Amino acid sequence: MLLRAATLPGSELILPLLATTRVLDAGAKAAGLLGRLGLHLPTDVEEIARGHSTLSDGEARAAFVHTLRAVVEPGGQRIDASNRLYLAEHLPFLLMWGERDSIIPVSHGRAAHEQAPGSRFEVFAHSGHFPQLDEPDRFLDVLIDFLDTTDPADLGAWPQRLTSS
Repeated sequence: MLLRAATLPGSELILPLLATTRVLDAGAKAAGLLGRLGLHLPTDVEEIARGHSTLSDGEARAAFVHTLRAVVEPGGQRIDASNRLYLAEHLPFLLMWGERDSIIPVSHGRAAHEQAPGSRFEVFAHSGHFPQLDEPDRFLDVLIDFLDTTDPADLGAWPQRLTSS
């Protein structure tokens, strides 16, 4: 919902107010208080807050809004890669997804996997949007296994595939 709101006209005027030192400090203090009470924020919330702190920089904020509006609108996601996944048909393709991803639901990963027949799909049951942070040991194990057991792609025919589509 926050990403959708950031695509609204005028959001570039509101975002600087939400990224002031006072607001960022208040968020950090609230997180610290919750931590002292034994409540810890999920990794997704921590990472979103870390990303939010970069919005105090005008250039970073402009790049964020521009990029976000290219792929998201107030009604949700505008584009996806489903019409391009055939290009990866002969490439080693690993999709790793958090089952609890509230930013891009795991159903998107499943759909991408179905459209890329040679892909490998791994779901991290205890992860949100950042499985590499939530389950780093398993993430690394999956990645190393993929690298060790997957033959490299033959890219000789790939440029031809791009021009024939």
